Amino acid sequence: MIRPILYMILGALLLIKPDSSLLLVQLTGVALILCAVFLGYTGLKARKSDDNTTGNESTLTLFSCAVCAVVGVVFLISPGVFVSLVFVALGIIIMVSAALDLVPVLREGRASQQLGMVILDIVALVVGLAIMIHPGGANDMLWRIVGLLLLINGVLGLVDIIRNPRRTVVDTTTADNNNQ
Repeated sequence: MIRPILYMILGALLLIKPDSSLLLVQLTGVALILCAVFLGYTGLKARKSDDNTTGNESTLTLFSCAVCAVVGVVFLISPGVFVSLVFVALGIIIMVSAALDLVPVLREGRASQQLGMVILDIVALVVGLAIMIHPGGANDMLWRIVGLLLLINGVLGLVDIIRNPRRTVVDTTTADNNNQ
């Protein structure tokens, strides 16, 4: 009963406030900073040991610490930059994929025979370009779709619970091996 309600609440929040993805990036930034602290401690501890074989490992660990710290701070301070870069990359991938499908058809003169594919590829090119030009709009749209799906899932789950209140949950972790 709790899960459908949580889905409905989360879905409604994502529909109303789709920029919640920025919070996820910021939480990832905090996790990366914590990882950097751990790696820094591990790298400095390995450097203090007298073993020469750990010299390269400790240098690599300290380098990983620095990378995690820098990326974590960027994620924490400016999460929109990361989200925008992801959507710009997505727009480029969509455009390249559509162009790779479209060029052979146009080159071989089969556009009239495969008109549906040509139209879909042109639409994909336009969508890819729109995502590249305005990545924030794609972000909002994606999170609204996720929110809508969660809301629908929550409502359907709640309806199912109301219709079948005595539904039993099958616990497969304690299955009797003698009956198999």
